Parts: sequence; C-alpha cells; structure tokens
Amino acid sequence: MSFLVVFNGQFSPLVHPTSSAVRTGIPPVNSLSKLNEVDEFKELLEEVKQNEGLKKSYQKLEVYKQATKTFEEQRKRHHAKDIMTYPVIVISQNSSVFEAQTLLNKYRFRHLPVVDDKGMIVGMISDRELAGKFENKSCKDIMTNKIIVCEEHASVNEIAIILLKERINALPIINHKRELTGIITLSNILQFVIASTAFLGKA
Repeated sequence: MSFLVVFNGQFSPLVHPTSSAVRTGIPPVNSLSKLNEVDEFKELLEEVKQNEGLKKSYQKLEVYKQATKTFEEQRKRHHAKDIMTYPVIVISQNSSVFEAQTLLNKYRFRHLPVVDDKGMIVGMISDRELAGKFENKSCKDIMTNKIIVCEEHASVNEIAIILLKERINALPIINHKRELTGIITLSNILQFVIASTAFLGKA
C-alpha cells in the first residue's frame, strides 16, 4: 500500500492502475543487460580479439565494470525517499490565504501542503487556488481536502503512473507513521530522468 487518499484528515488506501494500464506510446528504456551492445564495449572486444593494446583494453574493461557497478547502485535509487524534496515547507490550516501566497512567492513553489495542529497533512493549496481574491479566508477554507499522498518506499515508476493517471503535479510523501517527510513534483521526476539519461550518454 504505497499510496493513500487523505480526506478531511482521514487516510484510506488508493486503488491505482498498474503500469500496463497506462499507455504513453513511449518505448521502455533498455535494461542494463543490453549495455554490451554499446559502441565502447564492442570496440573493446574487437581490440582484445586483435591483441592490440591489451593493457589499454584491460583498463577500459575495468572502467566499464566500475561504470556498470555505479549504474546498478543508482538503479536502486528508485524510491520516493531518494528523489523527494525535503524538508518540505508547509502551512497551518488556520493560516491566512495571504500567508500561503507569501510562502509560494518566496520559495517559488506551486504547491503547498496544509497541516493541522499536530503537523499531520490535511490538504493542499496550489497557485491556481490562490488566483482569486480571498480576503479574511483561511487555508482551511480554500484548500483541497481530498488529496493523494505517497509512502517513502513507493517506486519512481509507480509515482509517475499516479501523476499521469490522476493528472496531478505534486505528491506529498509520508513515512510509516504517516508523518509528512517530503514532496515530489513533476520537476523531481524530470530531474531523475535527466540524470539517468546523462549517465547512459543518451542526452
């Protein structure tokens, strides 16, 4: 149970689609097992076969092995806690709308988690909800009080599916005690993809 729905401060499981239920038309990224087809590795094998520069070839092989090991370690960083933004800026449900707007402007955020007196998440406010005039209103009055949250162990793949399927741009992250520990936005997902692509030399 990696995803939950928070409604008026109450948590309930979210039934979400599997990756096969979401079709984007984008082919999957090749797995590490196919990296032996990259040009550098094929050149290395050819050098070894021809017995030319054997020492140099061995050095290249060691570099390749180290790069493979590093990539495998990076592949394990596929969970919410590895890519989330933390500590997360929050606002009390009793704070004014003006205070929420001030925080969004100050930190250049688009989403702001709303918490109760115990620090538990009870809603979200976005820049779209602050587009109107809300004099003498509190965050509780205008916040979205039914939101999806994500546990720290959720995979990046699952998170991307939820963002796409539910058409949302941000996911608050909670720990096993349901305490707010971070937030993931589309920017975090894109940064993760760019970093992975850059490592593979396909940027």
